[in-house]
Amino acid sequence: MPVFQSLSEINLFNAIVYQVTEPLDFFREKINLSESEMSYFSAKRHPERQKESYAARYALHLAMNQQNRVFLETDPYGKPYLVGSESFISLSHTSGYVAAVVSPHPCGIDIQRFDTKILNLGAKFLAKKELADIPPDSELSFLTQLWAIKEAAYKTFGKKGLEFGSDIEIQEMNFMEGSWESKVCVHKNDEYFKYQVKGWTNEAFVLAICLEL
Repeated sequence: MPVFQSLSEINLFNAIVYQVTEPLDFFREKINLSESEMSYFSAKRHPERQKESYAARYALHLAMNQQNRVFLETDPYGKPYLVGSESFISLSHTSGYVAAVVSPHPCGIDIQRFDTKILNLGAKFLAKKELADIPPDSELSFLTQLWAIKEAAYKTFGKKGLEFGSDIEIQEMNFMEGSWESKVCVHKNDEYFKYQVKGWTNEAFVLAICLEL
């Protein structure tokens, strides 16, 4: 399957959304792994989980637009990074799709298929003010967008222990046709981080890219 969507903004990010229709062996042939990555994949016994991880790395390789693949490692918090590179990266997957972003800025990406289960989860990841802003005529879409924003912000922050409802505050949402932008504040241990999020919504999924600028 060719790339589903390619997104980029000069000096900000390059991102790829890839629709995964190929078998696991297709991605095994496309991606050579470091010894560390081989150990990581050997721990993933379920073939579908392996395929998602391979496909996400393949999407990242495409987003980097260079001939030789750069190997991935994870820091002590589990955040992936490129070995020997100053660029920042983030990966995400949902049913049937993977997404990857590379940026000169700390970044996070999240892709979400629509699932009605989220309709019962708003109170668990949103503050009271955010709950009050949900439009009743598009609750599923809006909740999915807010979840993707907070997931992307969590990945950008890159450390454990954030509470989605209290530590990640969505301060502003601006909607355009098929896309939207948001401003987010993350506060933890008396530190404050301000992020910008760019998002896209279509009939298949919601995609959010968060950047610390």
